Amino acid sequence: MKQILTILFFFAFLFSFAQTNPNHVYVSGYYRSNGTYVQPHYRTAPNNTNRDNFSTRGNTNPYTGQAGYITRDSNTSSTYTPSSYSNSTSTYPNSTYKTTSTSTSNNSYNSTNIYTTTSSYGQLWRTPSQFDAIRPIQKGSSVNVIEYDNGFYKVISKGTIGYINSITINENSKMKALKIGAKDYSNTKGDKATINEIFDIEVSKIYALPTKYISAREANLRLGPTTITNTLTTIKRNDKIRIIDNSTYNSWTKIIVEADDGFYIGFLNNSLISAYKIENQEQTDGPTSVVKSFLKHLDQEEFYSAYSLTNNPSWNKNGGFSWFSSTDAYGGIDYVTIYEVRLENAYDDQAVVFADYYSSDPLHTSRRWKQILILEYQYGKWKIVKTKLAE
Repeated sequence: MKQILTILFFFAFLFSFAQTNPNHVYVSGYYRSNGTYVQPHYRTAPNNTNRDNFSTRGNTNPYTGQAGYITRDSNTSSTYTPSSYSNSTSTYPNSTYKTTSTSTSNNSYNSTNIYTTTSSYGQLWRTPSQFDAIRPIQKGSSVNVIEYDNGFYKVISKGTIGYINSITINENSKMKALKIGAKDYSNTKGDKATINEIFDIEVSKIYALPTKYISAREANLRLGPTTITNTLTTIKRNDKIRIIDNSTYNSWTKIIVEADDGFYIGFLNNSLISAYKIENQEQTDGPTSVVKSFLKHLDQEEFYSAYSLTNNPSWNKNGGFSWFSSTDAYGGIDYVTIYEVRLENAYDDQAVVFADYYSSDPLHTSRRWKQILILEYQYGKWKIVKTKLAE
């Protein structure tokens, strides 16, 4: 009997040291003063002891599976105040942004783990809306479902808490049960957000972000850092944008741009962004003038003059002017009709020009061509360095 009591006491003692605070607080993602972004996460509600914290030794974070590492304090009593933290605004004195938790579901964290996979390619969002993507989610990715919120499931994906649109996730019976009692919102939001729906911060904080400009004639702002995601809006050349993050998404940059009635947050390919406005006449007209001159020289069979406007490595490798002027290349052209030449993009010392023209080549193919010509600014002159079909 004494041995049994000893064992029971041991387990009771162990349980008292391994129990975590049952009241959890959602912390929205935010930026520290040094620019580092802190992912959205859950923590235990504050009290007068750290013994029940996720990060304390002997405890485990139920959202990430990470074991605690902080030494326990000597306090044993705990007073929970969950009501003061439910759906509250979290302010961080040392951060750039003050963010507001946007979770609106009546369902709290479900301690029963619900695992499923994604049914298609999608995005992990910071809020239950398509305003701000954390990262892409591949088809078949495993996630731990927390709750349902107005068409989105809050999930844990590789240690990151976010939202997945219900149409891109495989629902099971347990997940459908989460919808029962969830608050229904009849006013669905579009892809455009007002400033308060994006960040609960002063507008001046956004205006303090680093600024750059659109270098392309038109640029598509996308929901995620890939061309397969939807287009939020189209931005014109020289429109001012503000940089949120240009170091996390490889060849993409997360930006915020002001619209007439709010702001957009999305992603732009780096090739569409310039550090300055394109105001130099040589910068805007130079590349198109070179392409027009190139085609006019071909029309007049002035092949040397046309070749002098180029510095194409593949043409140089094939034999330079001898190959270029031969009937195997451009030498067979006897006239050209130009329909359109327009500048598609210009940034730093490169430019992209679209050309629509008809060329007559009796020895080969007489047809209408639609081409993309890549130019570089070399030693004070624009040179055609590459051509490819536009369609």
